[in-house]
Amino acid sequence: NYHLDSIKDASVPGQYNRYAVYVVIEEPADIQQLKQVVKYVVETAKAGQVESIEKFNALAIYINYEGDMSIHTASLGRAEFAPEGDWGNARFVDPGEYDKMSYFWALKEKKWDILTEEETEILKEWWESFKKAEEIEEFPDEDKITGEIANKFGVSSTEVQEILNKYLDWVYSG
Repeated sequence: NYHLDSIKDASVPGQYNRYAVYVVIEEPADIQQLKQVVKYVVETAKAGQVESIEKFNALAIYINYEGDMSIHTASLGRAEFAPEGDWGNARFVDPGEYDKMSYFWALKEKKWDILTEEETEILKEWWESFKKAEEIEEFPDEDKITGEIANKFGVSSTEVQEILNKYLDWVYSG
């Protein structure tokens, strides 16, 4: 299961139509499943069934896991559907010349069981607290949030930080 989180229009009017599509995977997936999602997104976009995407010269699809702290990490990788599989070549085709486009894959195989159930709950709670604090101030005090979460779960701040580090290692590995 997945959903489209957002679409960024990176077109240059009169020259080419490029879109960055941010996809969120809702459950663990392997490389083949990620490829299926990307191909489905591309095919529906080609058919004009994705709102806010017109005939295009290039698509970049960024794939994240639902639990990611930032939708812009592409923790599960990215793919491009463009001339020679390169988003930068968008200007070399007309919008909708899909037969002149191919895929570029940069997907990541992930180990899905890096956090225990309790660690996952701690991580989710930390992230929710961070997002709430971010609504109030531009740069929330992460140490304060870590301490509050540690107290709530009866663990040390160091343990909470280790969970955050494990998660960040997971996001950027692969």
